[in-house]
Amino acid sequence: MKKYLFLIMILLVSSTVLYAAEKIAIIPFPNATGMSDRDYKALYETFRNKVSQIKDYELLSHDDTQRMIVEAELDKKKITTPMDTIPIGQYLGVSKLIYGDAGLFNHKLFINVYLVDIKNQSVLNQVNWNIPVSANPFNFAEITANRLLWENRSIYPNNAVVISNRKSQGLFNSAYYERDLVKFFTALNFPRSTEIIEVSANIRENKDVSAFGCIGCVTLVGWIILPFYKTKSEVSITVKLRYLDDFSNFKEIIITKELKDSEHYHMLRKEIISFNITGKVYSRVKDELKQDILSRKDLFTERIK
Repeated sequence: MKKYLFLIMILLVSSTVLYAAEKIAIIPFPNATGMSDRDYKALYETFRNKVSQIKDYELLSHDDTQRMIVEAELDKKKITTPMDTIPIGQYLGVSKLIYGDAGLFNHKLFINVYLVDIKNQSVLNQVNWNIPVSANPFNFAEITANRLLWENRSIYPNNAVVISNRKSQGLFNSAYYERDLVKFFTALNFPRSTEIIEVSANIRENKDVSAFGCIGCVTLVGWIILPFYKTKSEVSITVKLRYLDDFSNFKEIIITKELKDSEHYHMLRKEIISFNITGKVYSRVKDELKQDILSRKDLFTERIK
């Protein structure tokens, strides 16, 4: 019995070591010109809280970070680049360090943050972003933290998916396509070192007036003439991705897939069938895009340790 208890204890200790969270610290952001102390504190605290919720990291408290920096007189150290923070991270005993600034400029709220790998002495990731001052600063801070630490495989920022209106008389639900694309890209399960920056989709559907005509059809009561027209469906999807290569350098790629299709439709059935053909073209574009993305092995190589 004691033998089994000993083995269980060994397994528990091993699993604890295996899944131990990395230690991370945030150097308090300098309060850039243009932002009130209250707004700055709210933005900074929201960012910190979001980082503290990420289970892969153990965040050093703000008070301990400040105290240790002052004790070692590292607060007097001039920081001009993210690499200047490495001695601070080494003294704090963390494996990752976040450094940056935030402020208000030209009626826009901006934030620049860097994720520094202390052991390998390199910048793992960076987010340089701004939004209109009227936008939600709390949502802005949370999304920034997620982007910096690759916490969520969803698309960032929230409005990264852009769907063009469908040019036809039928109904067009852009929200459906947006939800579908977010679901589509999330299901690809990119590793942390790959990030979706932007997705745009253009869905067009036009009638070809030059192809308008009539066709004869035999029925029980004899021949009847049905008017028809030609509908052209065009769908293109473009995705912009950023990933780390084997040398920890950021690379960006843009992948675009587009298809065109057209068919003749009886006037009596135009709305139903034309919507179906556009939907089919959209599905084919997604399938081809998925095959292209999955064939690029660099996008699925995890390089964040």
